[in-house]
Amino acid sequence: MTCTNTQCQSCINSYGFLNNTCYLNCPEGHFLNISNCSTCPNGCKTCTTSSCTSCFATFGLLNGSCESPCPAKYYLNQGICVACAYGCEYCIGMNANQCTTCSSGYGYLNGICYSTCPDGYFINGGNCTNCSAGCKTCTTTSNISCLSCLTSYGLLNNSCLKPCPDGFYLDIDICKACDTTCLTCNGGRSQNCTSCKPEYGFL
Repeated sequence: MTCTNTQCQSCINSYGFLNNTCYLNCPEGHFLNISNCSTCPNGCKTCTTSSCTSCFATFGLLNGSCESPCPAKYYLNQGICVACAYGCEYCIGMNANQCTTCSSGYGYLNGICYSTCPDGYFINGGNCTNCSAGCKTCTTTSNISCLSCLTSYGLLNNSCLKPCPDGFYLDIDICKACDTTCLTCNGGRSQNCTSCKPEYGFL
């Protein structure tokens, strides 16, 4: 170690030189580099020669770097950038219901990002949007864009109807045509009529 008056010019082994002072432990934001206290990368509170080991407040540790803010798909938790749940682009926690926005191809609903929205919803601009009434699956909010129907509704011409209109009967979740003689029916044959068209007699 060499010095002039009260100012160091160099340090003995295991001490680091910084601003005319010798440190046994380099100050925060610095690391011991041979006999000098060298500056850590931006945001690092402590570091080695190659990477950060802890970060200052508002920064998060991720793969040896300090990030502020944490990148997409991560959130800040006690100085560390922690991965969001799968499908989240941004989140406030690691649980599946703590998403705030979703990655491309996912739909947001009540804090969760879905690759396929729940029954009654469809992906629309990053959100799970309500289908029209009765639709189990759909492609748009239009009432003629249903692909399948909820229980007790019948699909007819891409709409979900309850009940099926005259001339049709409900078969699971589809409105199927009655026999041509039937006004109403419970099956597709002539003996399944429950009422007849005016020009036919019911027996």
